[in-house]
Amino acid sequence: MTVVISGTDGVDTPAVEINGNTIYLLGAITYLTTSGTSLTYTTPPNARALYVECVGGGAGGGGVDGQGAGTGAGAGGGGGGGYVAKFITSPSVSYTYTVGTGGTGGAAGVNNGVDGNNTTFTDGTITLTGSGGKGGLGILGAASNAHYQGADGGNGSGGDIVSGGQRGGPRTRGNFAQYFGGFGGDSFFGQGSGGAGGANSAGEAAIRYGCGGGGGASDNTTSNYAGGDGFQGVIRVTVYY
Repeated sequence: MTVVISGTDGVDTPAVEINGNTIYLLGAITYLTTSGTSLTYTTPPNARALYVECVGGGAGGGGVDGQGAGTGAGAGGGGGGGYVAKFITSPSVSYTYTVGTGGTGGAAGVNNGVDGNNTTFTDGTITLTGSGGKGGLGILGAASNAHYQGADGGNGSGGDIVSGGQRGGPRTRGNFAQYFGGFGGDSFFGQGSGGAGGANSAGEAAIRYGCGGGGGASDNTTSNYAGGDGFQGVIRVTVYY
């Protein structure tokens, strides 16, 4: 085995090669979490590479309008935010980034959840985007049975790896024994989406980065229930020397 270490004069960061393959040394891991505004990330001095991961904001769940005895409905859950990751060699001095906010849940009644916002990271040449999930749709209680597909999750673009956020749980209605709203979609950063509202309750808010909010649910009531809020996105930057 041949090991070569160069740039050890105290000025340059060492470059390590083993059998001709460049080896990067792990540095700090930073989570960028301030959402809703454009900010600047400054690359640490002597960093040789960045591994950047972006997740879009989760969407809000839909609201439900109860229509009385013999009816029920569950609103759709919000979609999870999309994911993108890229290993950037010879990184720029700085990058402009925006962490996407989560979408709010639909108000009580037939009201749709708000889409999650996009998360971006760019130097003008490389642009990474994790798009926000789509808002869960509201629904009107009814006695006739119906089932509708849930809201789409977001997508990723511009990176080496891209992945879609999980689709929100479906909307349903009809004269069943008990109703539940659609669950919120999860994101790459794990479970933590808003739980589906149980019979006659609002959808739960998401509690993890990029996850969607749950949909509200009604059962044999004229009461209306709101959807849960989606959770904001995030950027994770891993530095290598």
